[in-house]
Amino acid sequence: PSQPAPPPAAPAVDPGFLAWKASFVDKAVARGFDRGFVMAQLDGVTPNPKILQSDSRQPEFSKPISDYIRSAISDARVAEGVRRRDAAPWMRAVETKYGVPVEILIGIWAQESAFGKVQGDFDVVTAFVTLAYDGRRRAWAEEQLIAAFTILRDRGIPRSQLKGSWAGAMGQTQFIPEAYLRLGQDGDGDGRVDIWSSDADALATAANHLAQDGWVRGGSWAVEVTVPEGFDYSIAETDKHPPAWWAERGLKREIGRAHV
Repeated sequence: PSQPAPPPAAPAVDPGFLAWKASFVDKAVARGFDRGFVMAQLDGVTPNPKILQSDSRQPEFSKPISDYIRSAISDARVAEGVRRRDAAPWMRAVETKYGVPVEILIGIWAQESAFGKVQGDFDVVTAFVTLAYDGRRRAWAEEQLIAAFTILRDRGIPRSQLKGSWAGAMGQTQFIPEAYLRLGQDGDGDGRVDIWSSDADALATAANHLAQDGWVRGGSWAVEVTVPEGFDYSIAETDKHPPAWWAERGLKREIGRAHV
């Protein structure tokens, strides 16, 4: 009688990855983590090739700025932002506390996650394991992995909730783990920093990030200018230049007009 076919062999794990994993476990233990905890979090985790592909073609850096802006802004998105602003009076309290205009926060919210609807479904631990093993940003990715373990151990966030983009950015305003630990804010006052399901926590955290990173209360992020006839707009797609460089090419600042 014929014998049943043997089960397919498990795919071989890259020895280089196993060596990196063993080294990282030792680093995490040296940073105060229980070895069993670290091994449990890494159990079954292997590099995700989709993450490596995405890492090489980020749209912010591969598209001209005008194309990127056109893909980011629509009448429907603006209308939804206005609706959400008007329906959430607590946003003004966030603006008052951190000094960042509500409209700026709504713009970030819209762009980063479509108002919380598209937060990413990659396991954050897998994302940083992949980026660390790849080696291009190993030290940075390993620090983010340590931060992710800190969130799981100390902040009451389950692994099932630790989801984000392929690059490991989490929640409605897309914070990497280290930034979450350093800047996270309890905007709704429930004692937890839940940037995944709490609008108030997500926007308060974003506002705190800007405030800590040098946002000037009452300042602006742009000024309005007029351009000469026949101006070559393509030069705005290239390198950054100081105001004097633009003035030499005929751009004039609109004095007395409201700034953006």
